[in-house]
Amino acid sequence: AFDDFPGEGPHRHEVSSVDLAGNESALTDPVSVADATPPMVPVNLAGGINGFGQVQLTWDADPSTDTAGYRLYRATFTILNKNDLTNVLRRTAAPPFVESPAADGNYHYSVTGLDAVGNESSLSGEVLVVYDKAAPVITVIGVGPESFNKTNVAPVISVFDANLDTGSVQAVLDGAGFVPGSTVSAEGPHVLTVTASDTENHAST
Repeated sequence: AFDDFPGEGPHRHEVSSVDLAGNESALTDPVSVADATPPMVPVNLAGGINGFGQVQLTWDADPSTDTAGYRLYRATFTILNKNDLTNVLRRTAAPPFVESPAADGNYHYSVTGLDAVGNESSLSGEVLVVYDKAAPVITVIGVGPESFNKTNVAPVISVFDANLDTGSVQAVLDGAGFVPGSTVSAEGPHVLTVTASDTENHAST
């Protein structure tokens, strides 16, 4: 193995082999580039809800050739720096970027630039987008899909949506209305269906 720490810029590394008698092969001629400088920080990050009900983000692309791509960060809290990115979603992206989060929420976005060798810029300024176009998120606690249970169960239902129509939440067990938390003791297969919608008629089951 050979380690080298040259300054930035193009560098020529040539390799030959030598046998025990001292005979040396011809040189190879690969060229490597040492680059530790990150690209420019993306500027003018802006976001909102477009006409299709999606989150849409834009930022100014780096006009130089140094930036090869971008990394977008999303969180439900302020993203302070790259040293603490626990529970932060990250992905490669390019402007304009659109997405439809799975749940309503206040989403914080920031973006960085990436060069061809993986150097990453500092975080851009942050933009906050309030998203309320997702269908309600339904969670059933106490039983799982296609589960088998040896004892009585009492399924509890949780429904989240920023604009939930509380009157739309319905639970049906084996074709009859079901009160969440009620005990199910009869043996045999059972089917529990929960439906809900928000005030903009985004529905989920």
